[in-house]
Amino acid sequence: MKRGYVLGILSEEEEKKYIYWRNVRDKLFLPLCKYLGRFNVSPNFLSYVGFLMVVLFIYFFPVNPWFSFLAILLNVLMDAIDGPYARYARKESFAGEVTDIACDYGSFVVIFLTILFYGLMNTFWAVLYLVSYLVMLALVFYSNKKKISFFTVFRSKYYFYGMLLFLLITGKNIFDPFLVFFSVYMIITNILLADRIRCSIR
Repeated sequence: MKRGYVLGILSEEEEKKYIYWRNVRDKLFLPLCKYLGRFNVSPNFLSYVGFLMVVLFIYFFPVNPWFSFLAILLNVLMDAIDGPYARYARKESFAGEVTDIACDYGSFVVIFLTILFYGLMNTFWAVLYLVSYLVMLALVFYSNKKKISFFTVFRSKYYFYGMLLFLLITGKNIFDPFLVFFSVYMIITNILLADRIRCSIR
C-alpha cells in the first residue's frame, strides 16, 4: 500500500514494519491467491465472508464457544488474505480499502459487544475501552490525513481475542484487568495525540 492512498491508520514507524510483514504475507499466501484468481474472486468478497463469520460467532457463542472462536480465526484469516489477493489480482482500490477496514474493525466491535452482552466484562470498563479505542483510531486517522507525525500506537484487538482463548482454555476470566490496563493506556495515548494535533494547528 502506498502511504496516503489508503485510509491512514498507521504511524510512519508502524508503516515501515507493516510493509515488511505485508511482503511476507504476500509470499505466504501466493499459492492461495493463484487458486482464488482462477475463479476471479473479488477481494471484497473475502472481506464480506470474514464479516459473515461474525454472524456465526454471535450464533454459536452461547452454545459452543470453541466453534465461535473458530469463526474468529476464520475472520482473521479472511482479513489476512484479502490484501495480498487484491495486490496479486491488481484490484487494489480506495473503495476496497474502505471495505476492508470497515469489515475488520466492524467485526471487532460486534464480537466485543457480544462478549459484553453475555456479562463477561465489567460494563463501565468495557464502554470506556471501546470508546477510547474508537477515539484513538479517529485521532490516528486525522493525524495521517493532516500529515501530522505521531508515535507508534499499540493496538490491542488481537490481544483481546487472546483473552477469549485464555478463558476457553483455562476457564479464568481476565477480561476486566485487560480492559482496565488498555483503557488507561488509550486515554493517555489519546491525550498525547490530541495535544500533537492541537500544537500542529496553532
